[in-house]
Amino acid sequence: MNAIALLTLCSLLSTASFATAPELDPREDLQLRYDWYSSGGIILFAGSALLASELLKAEMAPANCRWCGRNALDDSVTRALAWNDIGAASKVGDLFAYVAMPLATAGTLALVTASESRFEEMPLNLLIMAETLVLSMTFNQIVKYAVGRERPFVAELSASEKSKTSSPADNNLSFYSAHSSVAFALAVSAGTIAHLRGYEAEPYVWAIGLPMAAFVAYSRIGAKKHYLTDVLVGSVAGAAFGFAIPWLLHRPKSAQRAQGPAVSTSYVFLPSGFAIAGTFP
Repeated sequence: MNAIALLTLCSLLSTASFATAPELDPREDLQLRYDWYSSGGIILFAGSALLASELLKAEMAPANCRWCGRNALDDSVTRALAWNDIGAASKVGDLFAYVAMPLATAGTLALVTASESRFEEMPLNLLIMAETLVLSMTFNQIVKYAVGRERPFVAELSASEKSKTSSPADNNLSFYSAHSSVAFALAVSAGTIAHLRGYEAEPYVWAIGLPMAAFVAYSRIGAKKHYLTDVLVGSVAGAAFGFAIPWLLHRPKSAQRAQGPAVSTSYVFLPSGFAIAGTFP
């Protein structure tokens, strides 16, 4: 190698800089991991199973209670919180769980993203919430069919009256509360997404979603559709799905925020050897 080529190589190497973590856009480390096909497949498969279980409820749901016993705690809470018009309480619970909660949680996230000029993130936010909701509801359905707990209002009926309810196949599906699970899955998934995204208005997402979810749980006791233990387990299960699905499956690609600044090094060749220069955390 002639002298000119050697000097050229040394010059190039002396100006080369190798960064172990290149500088990113400030939002790059807040981008959630996702695959539209995988998440879509999960929603389609679990949703189909859930729909089939509803259509075949008369054949699949337990005809007789497997868990027929009651306890003092559940009975005392039911007496204290039951509405005079349990039919109205049931309708209110349906309205809040399946209409108000989705609109409020998704709507709050939409307002937050719009206010922070990040509305383009909403389609993925909605996909993750839908994935969480469908998985939560499917798991709940499996448990309800397996446990077969008698509903509070059914327990108060005589044996001959139990078969005359508006939906006999639904009589023994008290454990655990689907409405409570749905409400908390929506509230916690929205809050977890807001946290993972680093939205400045995250507290508003939690402040709106959690009280509404708690009201849904209360309304199910008021309607004598569920016992206290049913709504507590439903709330915890929904919250667990609401946290676990976004956190475990969709956490941001980069952990740069938690790791501190990147290490950047430069290699400079000298006549007597070479030196390393750079910035270190």
